[in-house]
Amino acid sequence: MNSQQDTLSLSVRQYCENIGQDPMLVQGAGGNVSWKENNKLWVKASGTWLANAVREDIFVPVDLLSIQNAIAEDDFDVTPSVLGESALRPSIETLLHALMPQKVVVHLHAIEVLVHLVKNEFECELDALLTDSINWVSVSYHKPGAGLAKAVHDALEVSPGANVVFLQNHGVVIGGDHIDDINKTLDF
Repeated sequence: MNSQQDTLSLSVRQYCENIGQDPMLVQGAGGNVSWKENNKLWVKASGTWLANAVREDIFVPVDLLSIQNAIAEDDFDVTPSVLGESALRPSIETLLHALMPQKVVVHLHAIEVLVHLVKNEFECELDALLTDSINWVSVSYHKPGAGLAKAVHDALEVSPGANVVFLQNHGVVIGGDHIDDINKTLDF
């Protein structure tokens, strides 16, 4: 790993520790975070806690190219290939992270956002609240996994510049090239 990659890894881990201690953003082992490094996707492992990101190894590296190739072939049932030896299992939402084009992806179940996402007309409400300040898309509720990844993929095909995905009755996914980008969007 080079210095720039070390810096990104550390900043993501520190960010995870901070947000993982905020129950308004993260509840228990919920939420997940990833970052891309060359052809590798580092994604939070299933069952681990974001709050422990600095003091524990909670991220698992997977082969990003194989996931992206599968998605390009419309295969959303692909199993992420873990790189190296790890006892950790990638999050069920790994594909969601891989298909977002940004370097860093944060998926949260933020209470402040969920109060809108549980409403039938949440898109109209978000449109009025956010105006043109955030480039976002939304998807209807899908169980985590292949169905959700396919729905997000389809939404991003229509709006490829979107860096925020609102998941009805579920949460929000924010992409950015740096943690600062994520913070700016989340703080909006």
